[in-house]
Amino acid sequence: MTGRRRVHIIGLGSIGLLVAHSLRNMQDPPPVSLIFHRLELLQQWQRHGQQITVQDGRQLSSKEGFEVELTPAAHQSGDTLTPLPISEEPIDCLLVCTKAAVTVAALKRLRPRLSPESCICFLQNGMGTIEDVNMQCFSDEGNRPQYLQGVITHGTHLSRSGPDGNPFLVTHAGHGSISLGVPSNGAVTGHGNSPYRNSSSIYISDVLREARNLGVVCISSEELLQQLLEKLAVNCVINPLTALLDIPNGTINTHGGLVQLMRSMIKEVSSVFLSLQELSHVSNLEHRFSADRLEQQCHKVIQTTSKNISSMLADVRGAKPTEIDYINGYVVRRGKELGIVCKTNEAMVHLMAAKAFVANHTM
Repeated sequence: MTGRRRVHIIGLGSIGLLVAHSLRNMQDPPPVSLIFHRLELLQQWQRHGQQITVQDGRQLSSKEGFEVELTPAAHQSGDTLTPLPISEEPIDCLLVCTKAAVTVAALKRLRPRLSPESCICFLQNGMGTIEDVNMQCFSDEGNRPQYLQGVITHGTHLSRSGPDGNPFLVTHAGHGSISLGVPSNGAVTGHGNSPYRNSSSIYISDVLREARNLGVVCISSEELLQQLLEKLAVNCVINPLTALLDIPNGTINTHGGLVQLMRSMIKEVSSVFLSLQELSHVSNLEHRFSADRLEQQCHKVIQTTSKNISSMLADVRGAKPTEIDYINGYVVRRGKELGIVCKTNEAMVHLMAAKAFVANHTM
């Protein structure tokens, strides 16, 4: 364990739990701290054996040995006799696996423990989060941590069922990969030919690659952006349609009306992506982000995940806020900047907002 830096993880959904389990499953695991934002969740952790369990097919694997922390907000909102002191330990490596909409709030609570020598690795859906973090948490570029960002293709979901179900049991439904790179919107560049600015970013990149079942591959900033956009295009289709209609992914391909909606959304997405200044240097831009190719990508993902439910549908079923503003909403915002109208994607944003409103105001 000598020389192993501590890895902190915030956001204990299915991806956060899978990554935490994978790190502790290594032959020489780093110390891992789980950051809880609610006292209730910490109490459930203690009640369910202080371990993370991953179900992969018929196999169950449980890992222990995690350190745990409560955020200051969790201390203030819960029982005053909390069992853990508030940690002031500097954070070297932070994996952010929260929902996009709560990222800024989560990082504001940890801001005093982060420095330019820290690395924040974003493992999330959607786009636009880092821009929000820069504006609201690290507006001074000189004091900004190094950023890494991952594109995740693993299929995971929480297996919890019933009021006292285990929230630390995750199903690894589909093995994929994590493409890891330095986002260009982090602004601060690395040293020489290396994109990494500090030792923490080099360390967490190496550690994640050692966790073999995560399938981590390091890619350039340019390739990272293109993969993020490709995944966003697929999510723009699958997430809102499945969440609005309460259907598994595969149903989208079985109804002509849904396929037409898909094509309408993809045409808008393609128009926006092909007009982005940050992609103007890409040699195969017209092919990679053509409407036809993006639609093919959607059909492929829908087919391979046909029995799965989307993360947005899981959020709706769990009465949680969705990431629509960082998926279809991101496309709509970029479209407005470019003078491109995205009526279908904007309709999805409004429909999801209406669905949440109705759910919250139904007796």
